[in-house]
Amino acid sequence: MLELRALAIRVTMRQVVADEVDLYAAYEDLVLCLDMDIEAPPFKIWEPLEAMPLQELIEHIERQVELIIASFCAVLETAKLGLINAAEHGEVGPDMNALDMKSMFETGALGECLASSSH
Repeated sequence: MLELRALAIRVTMRQVVADEVDLYAAYEDLVLCLDMDIEAPPFKIWEPLEAMPLQELIEHIERQVELIIASFCAVLETAKLGLINAAEHGEVGPDMNALDMKSMFETGALGECLASSSH
């Protein structure tokens, strides 16, 4: 889950940082600024968020990160359902590198729709 969280932080920080910087490092810098009571991070914050107090900004980022992780997990679970469905129907070949995960997601989503409409 650590790598998923790091990816979610990077995705969120794209909406926060106005400079070209390492996005995960920028998040760590924000937390460090808060911990050390430094008011301004070493990079530019996107204008709509720049007036936000640092504590509030970090809380905003954390909320967004949690939402993104939930979305990632939902997508992965849906792709897993598609993979299971494809395996049950003999549609998965021996080369897992050739697997089309977008197709597995779409198959899983279709299966979820059909299952929920039959309840």
